[in-house]
Parts: sequence; C-alpha cells; structure tokens
Amino acid sequence: MRGGGKMIDTGYLEKFGEERYKNFLIGEKVVQDKIFESPIDKIKMKFLKELEKSRSWSPFLYDLYYYCEMLHRIDFFSKYYFHSFVPKARNIDSVKVIFIRQGNMFLYNALNDTINIYRQDYFKGLEEERDYLILLNDNRKLQEYYGDFHIMLSLINTGHALYNLEYILSQYGIKYSRSKKGIFLKNERKFVDISIALEIDSQQKYYGGSKSIKEQEMANRFRQRSSGQNRGGDTIVREKMNSQQHESIISCLLHSNEKHERIRYWVYVDNIEGSQGGFYRIENNSLKSISGNERFIYEQMLYEYQKFTNLDGLNYWIFFSFNKMQKGFEELFIEMGYIAQEISVLVAKYNLAARGMKNYNDYVIKEKFGLNEDDIIGYSIVIFSNNNASHSIFLE
Repeated sequence: MRGGGKMIDTGYLEKFGEERYKNFLIGEKVVQDKIFESPIDKIKMKFLKELEKSRSWSPFLYDLYYYCEMLHRIDFFSKYYFHSFVPKARNIDSVKVIFIRQGNMFLYNALNDTINIYRQDYFKGLEEERDYLILLNDNRKLQEYYGDFHIMLSLINTGHALYNLEYILSQYGIKYSRSKKGIFLKNERKFVDISIALEIDSQQKYYGGSKSIKEQEMANRFRQRSSGQNRGGDTIVREKMNSQQHESIISCLLHSNEKHERIRYWVYVDNIEGSQGGFYRIENNSLKSISGNERFIYEQMLYEYQKFTNLDGLNYWIFFSFNKMQKGFEELFIEMGYIAQEISVLVAKYNLAARGMKNYNDYVIKEKFGLNEDDIIGYSIVIFSNNNASHSIFLE
C-alpha cells in the first residue's frame, strides 16, 4: 500500500541498520506542489469547538485532529518550535490523517487551524459506501535530509500517529479494520505514499460518551508528553527516581511488551533509588539484569555526542529490536513507533520526558545486551525528568 514507494528488505537493513551512518545521503530536490487542489469548503476548528457544547453535535471530527495534528505547544529553547501531540522526525509535518465519509474528504491545516473539505476524487481502491481513515506520508521534504533512510523514519512517524488515532477510535467505540486492499493516489507522486488505511464499520456512529475525552486524565498525559529538548544543551539533573515509581513504570513496560510479541525490549537503567544501574532485558514478564553500570558508558553508546542529548540524567534508555528473519519489516517499524508513543504518553504521568533516538552505536548496544547478527535495533527512547528545558508554553 506504499503507492509504488521503496520497500524495506534485508538489503535495506544492511545499508541503514548498523551501517546507516556511512550511507546517509542527501535526497532529491522535488517540487512541493499541492497534492489536493482547492477545497469545496472549510471548517474552522474554533467553530467545531463551540459546537461541542451542543449535545446534538458529535465532536469526533474536532477530536480527531485535536489529538493527531493540532499545534498545542511552543518550545522556545528547542530546535523546533511548534508541536502537536504526535512527534515526527525533524518535526516535519509529514503524516497526514485523512477522513473520508460519504464521498467527502477531510484534511487539517495546522497553520490556520482549519479543516479543508474535498470531493473524494483523489484515491482509487475505496468502496463508495464505506468510511475510511488514511495515514498519508508526504516525505518529499523529509527525504531531502536523509535520502532513502527517510523510509524507516517515515514508518516510525506513522507508528506515533497511529497510537493517537487508535486512542481516539477506542474512546468513541469505533469499530474498524486494516484495509488489505490496494488503495493508492490516482495521481501518484514520488515520496508520497499511504502507510495505513482503516476501514470503518459500515454501521458506525460517531458519538462518544457523555464526558469529553479532552476532560479525561489521559488527555493531560498527551499534553504533557515532551522530548524535553534544549538546543543550547540539556540541563543535567541527576535526581534519583523513587522505587515505587520505578516499579510502576516497569509494570507498564512489561504490559506493553506482552502486547507486542514480535518486538523485544532492552533497557538501560540509571538514577533509580535502591536499584542497580546497568543493562536489563525484558523476558518472561520480568526485568532481568544482564550487566551492571559502567563509567562513561554514555559516550560509547552514542554514535555521535550532541549537546542537546540528555544521557547523564536519564532514568531509562529503552531499545526495541527484532529478528531480521521475520517478515513484514514495514509493519515492525510502524509497531516500534507505536510502542514508543505509547510509553512516552504513559510516563508523562510521572512528569518524565521521552525522546526518540536513532543516534546510538548499534555495535556497542548489541554487545552490551548480548544480541546477535540477526537482531536489528530499530528504535529507542530516552526517558528522564522533565524540567521544562524547552521553556514550553501551551496553546489554548
């Protein structure tokens, strides 16, 4: 369903796995023309927000883009200023959520906080009587920075967005399934593809519960989720996490790992009260020690040190791996992005920041955790105390 885009195979993993730093290439300069022409109508999100006060109006459309694309935070000291609830590589707005209903197509424009409405005449392979949610990847800008490595990053971005999207659907009780049909843009563009299409149940209604999902506790966790980045250099705070909080977070990791059996979790632990720092693996629903802490290990674990990379003050560095003898590499990278977003939202409850990272030395990490040649480390997140190093403010 990638619309003719390049796929991830073992050759790609050999090039952009452990050896990716030798194979980074500048991508192509491509025309950034509009994929969709002039809309037939527009809806201001502010208008939908006012309508939410009416019990006769479903806030689904508003909530869809509130959780997936709306800008909620400005980080004045970060490398990137404007942030939605969905993290993305270089914060490029490359993942678009498209809602298709009754022959119309809805897309959100974050800059003017408006939903644009189009006639559905852009995709082929859709059933006219069915509603769809499509995750469209527009990687024309992303690939300029990374070349073909952008494919992996794009899939991880998709996983981040999918977690938020499925959260909304679960809150509304919406039944759906992954489309197995070929769905493509009629006018295909290079570096633009469809990663996921969800078919909505034909009898589905879009009314949620009596309480707005933005008033629930989870909504605050989405708001507080942050990478805690400061372009001038992280403020290192070596605060010991208490053992009770540590146990709660490990319990979340164990529960997450149970749901994602194809992905293995590896954890580097530090600055935990009453717990030995070092390398651990999650196995048989428990955290098992591999080796103890080592001095100056952070410099070895990173491929290249960057001053905005907070490692000295971390509590957890979680790595996700899979065996390259498995099939469906694209799905695995989407799943790792999904897991990382799930964990980052959950730890926000404890005022912890979570930063996705690919800047690790695969060979050192694999040696420390005892991984073999067939194991691929696909992604990682660093978790540490959120001290508002980005100097953030929230938008209403």
